[in-house]
Amino acid sequence: MTIARSTVGFAAALLATVIPDAALATQPPVGGLDHVLVWTRNIDQVTSNMAVKLGFQVRPGGDFGDGVANRLIPFADRSYLELLYFTRPEAQLTGEPRAVYAATERGTMANMFALEAVDVEAVERQLRDAGWALAPTSPMTYDPDGDGPKPARESMWRTVGFQSPPLTSGDLFFIKYNLAPPSPVDQADRAVFRRHPNGAQRISAVWMLGTDTEAESERLERIGFERVGEVKLPEQGLRGIRFDSAGETILALEPDGPGPAADALKQRGPHIYGISIAVADIGLARRIAEWGYGREMKSYRGLLGESYAAPTHSELGFVMEFHQSPAP
Repeated sequence: MTIARSTVGFAAALLATVIPDAALATQPPVGGLDHVLVWTRNIDQVTSNMAVKLGFQVRPGGDFGDGVANRLIPFADRSYLELLYFTRPEAQLTGEPRAVYAATERGTMANMFALEAVDVEAVERQLRDAGWALAPTSPMTYDPDGDGPKPARESMWRTVGFQSPPLTSGDLFFIKYNLAPPSPVDQADRAVFRRHPNGAQRISAVWMLGTDTEAESERLERIGFERVGEVKLPEQGLRGIRFDSAGETILALEPDGPGPAADALKQRGPHIYGISIAVADIGLARRIAEWGYGREMKSYRGLLGESYAAPTHSELGFVMEFHQSPAP
């Protein structure tokens, strides 16, 4: 689906900063995870789960005028969770908002994620050279009043995406922000909203659940991600292959026998099964979740360090894993 490429405007205005051109020359064209899109028909319930049970601070977003609005969970590294919801009944939705509404019939879901495009033109060239059919890229300028007297303005962002989802388990796209440096007041506001009671610092991994890990992995390699090696996640009954993007992780996974992942795949089909969040203090984050859910959370040694997984799949449509952030 391509609707999410039009939903980044409010998030871009609230979260992005400019990277100097001199720095871009030394960086690869693709950076790390930028944001994950979470769709729901019940935004207040999802906001409550995120804030009360998991310890995130959720900030207001905006209304896109097409029956879709958002709320945001921003992190210190500029990555964020985007909580998208519907402001009209299904009968009043058209086009892709209506299609996404239908997809949420089974509940809240994460269906797409974005990666930073440090060099958006290079990303587009690499994808075309690899044979991918791309969606029209967002323009570098927009006209706020169409044929009216106001001049065209430079866009706040540019995206590169696919005509159809490149993975069986979800969609992805690349985004490059183009915003002026924030004012001191804006900078102070952003700093406040990036502080979370659970100590969350960044999105560190996205877990893609499907039925054929090798086929999914070949698609990820064609996109340009680096295959790191095989992995097992026994706590969730998963096995698969780990990929790297600027030090952050994409997992192509399939069930490793009976377990919660096999049950989820049977119920929902291929989907984004999990999101990993790095936190400053794993003990504090776990205690907040234990208070929120009223039960003990089991710690384990995960791929990214000491971890625990909150039981969020039935509420959010994906597992939320928290892990200890490495020391600076």
